[in-house]
Amino acid sequence: MSKKTALVGYTGFVGSNLCRSASFDFLANSKNVQQLYGVKPDVLIYAGVTGTKWYANTHKEYDEAIIRAAEENIVKIAPKKLVLISTVDVYSSIDDVTEETPIEVAKLHTYGKNRYMLEKWTEENIEDYHIVRLPAIYGENLKKNFIYDLIHLVPYTLTKDRMDAIITNYSDISSYYRLNVDKNFELIPLEKGEYRKLRDIFAEIPMNALSFTNSESSYQFLNLATVWKYIETVIKEQIRTINLVTEPIAAEEVFEYIYHNKFRNDTVNRINYNLKSIYADSIVGHGKQYYGDKDAVLYDLGKFVRQEIEKL
Repeated sequence: MSKKTALVGYTGFVGSNLCRSASFDFLANSKNVQQLYGVKPDVLIYAGVTGTKWYANTHKEYDEAIIRAAEENIVKIAPKKLVLISTVDVYSSIDDVTEETPIEVAKLHTYGKNRYMLEKWTEENIEDYHIVRLPAIYGENLKKNFIYDLIHLVPYTLTKDRMDAIITNYSDISSYYRLNVDKNFELIPLEKGEYRKLRDIFAEIPMNALSFTNSESSYQFLNLATVWKYIETVIKEQIRTINLVTEPIAAEEVFEYIYHNKFRNDTVNRINYNLKSIYADSIVGHGKQYYGDKDAVLYDLGKFVRQEIEKL
């Protein structure tokens, strides 16, 4: 008899990409997850912990409710095996740490703390589990992060100060935005041709979407198309918790590789991710600490970004 698999979060960014890589017997999201209560699948992939980092950090109670809901859903679905999709942001330090590094909970922001507490709850309440921590991810249905900004260049929101600075030289840009309830300027829905026109304008403006990233920041970019094969390996090798990280790459390196030009911005704080995995050597070999070296990741990123730009 074949094993029954379930995926919670199938309409989300991670879940929708997992659906492109594998077939599941049961699919659910936050709107219909109750339909899986009592199903008791052999394997449950839980990718249903939603939440944007900045929003979680400013809306603590809202984010805590998401975590409590996840715990309740997992208990009531009652899987034989759980694969929890988590994040590398559960670390208080993001430099030279592995799965064996102790995590200082007191130093975590709300987003990381809540997801770490869900990991601990899993360890204490689920007998057969695997935790997969993801870094800066990209793939189909990408909606945010530096790679999204690299593709689009157009800021979705602008503060009044930023808008005032931009329209000094580009007065037409104000017609593409409207004030929202937070008194910021929000991009209005645009036809494909109009969006490309606006993107071309922002390509010439220093204060585009890339201005929110320090050019010396480094990230560990992972294509979601690869995640399922690693989940299969984690289950096969009985790895409890894994940092699914690639070799760090600076934002300026990615920009130069894609656009063959320089990118310099030090107006925002720099952040440098450099997590490692103690399992990379046994999984990919050759004394590796990452699941993908810089050259391979840059090549794949370049291909992905060019494909996405063509869709605009």
